[in-house]
Amino acid sequence: MSIKYDHVKSHGNPRNIAYCHEIPNGAKLSILWLSGYCSVMNSTKASAISEWAQKESIEMIRFDYSGLGKSEGEFATANLSQWLDEALLIYQKIQHRPTIIIGSSMGAWLALRLTETLQRSHQTQPKALLLLAPAVDFTHEILLKKLPKDLLGQLENQGVIAIPSQYDEEPLKFYQQFIQDAQQHRLLNHPSIITTPITIIHGEQDHDIPIMLGIKVAAHFKNTQLFTINDGEHRLSRAQDLQFILNTLKNLIS
Repeated sequence: MSIKYDHVKSHGNPRNIAYCHEIPNGAKLSILWLSGYCSVMNSTKASAISEWAQKESIEMIRFDYSGLGKSEGEFATANLSQWLDEALLIYQKIQHRPTIIIGSSMGAWLALRLTETLQRSHQTQPKALLLLAPAVDFTHEILLKKLPKDLLGQLENQGVIAIPSQYDEEPLKFYQQFIQDAQQHRLLNHPSIITTPITIIHGEQDHDIPIMLGIKVAAHFKNTQLFTINDGEHRLSRAQDLQFILNTLKNLIS
């Protein structure tokens, strides 16, 4: 994977963003991959889609959010506003090709916000969105609603909490500034203007982002179809999950 860097300055925070841009000969379609919270561009799903895209002569671009992976910045001060600016920068590197944006978990929220931003500014919109276990508005729809009082107090007093992860040894950290910034990016508390076709894949055994949120997202946005995997969990990274994602992607392209 060949890593490149580009400079972005937003919200008073200059930083270099690491990205991977693969353009096979004869590419007529592009994929922009947006990772989940604390995830990076060489994750299992992103790598599997990249390998498939190269075989199918499809352009693909992916990047590490600031504060994560090979990108500069402090995770403690990063937020959706910064990551949206970075997503817009990376999206603009795709030249004159229909684009499918694939957003995983929090990346699905970012994909929707990016599409909304493009539509409001009359820029070229994606051909379609593919949202995997979409964690739309998860800060307010899930996190704040589930936190016990002691952790809510810690978040307010110390500005950060750490929650054990079933996938990693290190706990997930959530910062008060991230949650406060996320308020302005919420989508489910007002009507949507997005007209891009949306496809959702959600595991019915997802305990991190429950299937009910996926159903709520599907009902909120126009021109949306929802597929569920009855034994699928949040990461959707098993061989059968990856194959389901690729089959869905093939159908979107055709």
